[in-house]
Amino acid sequence: MNVFRIDVTLKEPLTLGITPAVGNEVDTLGFIPATSLRGAIAASLFRSGNSHLVEKWFGVNGPRWTPALPMASAKKPCVPMPASFLREKSDDSQGIRNIARVPIPDTPGAQWKRMTAPWIVLEGGHDPVPKAKTAETHMHLALHYARHANRESALFSRSAIDPADQKSFRAFVFDETETITKELLERRVFLGKRRSAGNGAAELRATRLDAETLVYSQKLSSDGRYFIQLLSDAIVVGADGGLQRTLSDADIRQALGINDVVVSQGFSTSASYPGWSNTWGVPRESAGVIHAGAVYELESKHPDFANRIMLLAQHGIGIRRNEGFGWVAVNPDWLTFDRMALPEKGTGAVGPKHAWPGFKLEQSEALVPLAQAAAKLRNIEIAHLRAVASVAQHSAELTAVKSFVAAMAHRANTRKWDETARALNGVLSDKDTDMPRLRFFLEAAIVYAQKGDAA
Repeated sequence: MNVFRIDVTLKEPLTLGITPAVGNEVDTLGFIPATSLRGAIAASLFRSGNSHLVEKWFGVNGPRWTPALPMASAKKPCVPMPASFLREKSDDSQGIRNIARVPIPDTPGAQWKRMTAPWIVLEGGHDPVPKAKTAETHMHLALHYARHANRESALFSRSAIDPADQKSFRAFVFDETETITKELLERRVFLGKRRSAGNGAAELRATRLDAETLVYSQKLSSDGRYFIQLLSDAIVVGADGGLQRTLSDADIRQALGINDVVVSQGFSTSASYPGWSNTWGVPRESAGVIHAGAVYELESKHPDFANRIMLLAQHGIGIRRNEGFGWVAVNPDWLTFDRMALPEKGTGAVGPKHAWPGFKLEQSEALVPLAQAAAKLRNIEIAHLRAVASVAQHSAELTAVKSFVAAMAHRANTRKWDETARALNGVLSDKDTDMPRLRFFLEAAIVYAQKGDAA
């Protein structure tokens, strides 16, 4: 069997959309699902004239791919937060407890909850460190499909992973067919949404590992206790044909071929996973999944149990494993910790960072005086502001906006456009004004004018 490590380096922002339940907010996943990675590689193979490899690499009986999980640095990979890691709601001094190994302290009034950070960073012998999802949110205005004019009230936001904040991801592929080569695996691919708008480009670099490599797993348990953790969502079919919400004794017995193995404790969550078929352009049947991060302790007196349990690390569990589901770590290092300290709190900022289109986050302070100046235009005709904003949205040069305002102001019947021209003269004549600043100024002026009308 060939085992490859795939290092994914983002060259452009990446949006792996989570379908919004309500509204116009599109969030992004914090990792690259194996289905997205496989699809991007398959598309690249088609473009390079290697379409004959697609079925061999991505067929039902083909290699087993894993999702690409974020890297905190070159030597610090991230894995899903274990479901057995809890923290006390209001007392950080309690730290993080791994309740798979130690019970929760019986402290009156204490409220223990699961960690909200989706990842832990592995630091080689040191305590694992929680890591939040890294993404920026960009605001956009919707366009009228017929007139291609702005809809000021139809805002939507899209989250993206910025390469400046999260550049590297790591996946693995276990190829029992031995059809994948390092040379063909290393290529440029395009991932996620809005690829035509300058998003999703990434470079793949492959490293061939030893065939016996146990990714994040250890063959022997130091204390006779055997733990497993799901590193990706798992789709497991039960004895009755239904999809499981957690792993049962029967599921593990079937996977290992041992009749006396029992799940002595488990910590997991489940959900319905919606799929999509790019081939047919229709939704796939939803599947119940056991979430990545689920932790189970297994016990057995079978003499070959230590070897059999490694089958889970080598082959995974459940169905659709070739698509990245059912990736398992056996006795991983991070589950040997009983208690860990919480990292020090940062600045206390709440919520995701927002960047207005055309600006970087560090330039946000420059928008404050623009918004304050825009607030003074409450008495200007809102229809005029919308017209100027539409011209600005569809113009690349500031001179086009100036010419439009001047032409409207010098008509025989100005209809108050002369007042609008005088009100906008300051921002239009300012040497620091460029198109992103002008667009922001006009949108802010429209919002304040609408509030003035409402009052």
